[in-house]
Amino acid sequence: MYRYRIYTENKDIPYIKYRVSQDFTGFTLFYGTEYYEEAEEQSVTIEIVDNAELAKVKELAEDIKAHNCQQAVLVTQEIIKHVVC
Repeated sequence: MYRYRIYTENKDIPYIKYRVSQDFTGFTLFYGTEYYEEAEEQSVTIEIVDNAELAKVKELAEDIKAHNCQQAVLVTQEIIKHVVC
């Protein structure tokens, strides 16, 4: 099991929700403030816990990046060793 996070600009949230839900049945959005090169912008982190391949998550991130006309979107992957249901 993996935890993926996509870090992106807080822009067109309805599209982000729609696009993520096309590939994943569950996800969490975390809203925050991002700082880069002394600039501040509102951000959203999309967290997905799934057995999906990294390539699927990268494709999603690329779609969001292109849709929101961003220079970059960060994707992280962590292995989850213990799952309690």
